[in-house]
Amino acid sequence: MIDYKGKYFIIQDKESFNEDWDFINWAITKEEATKKDFVKEHKENCEYYGIPAYIGSDKDLLKAYK
Repeated sequence: MIDYKGKYFIIQDKESFNEDWDFINWAITKEEATKKDFVKEHKENCEYYGIPAYIGSDKDLLKAYK
């Protein structure tokens, strides 16, 4: 188990964001989030930290981050 402590981020749909969560959020476009190089690096970092790369229901993002 990795001691995560918010060292990286998870991409999620705006609708699934909970205002009560204690972290900073920022926006990224779908086009940015699906760029091949970004996806590769993001998935590798999320795997390292043991967190999901994407939380949501967008079919394109689910396909990119499977």
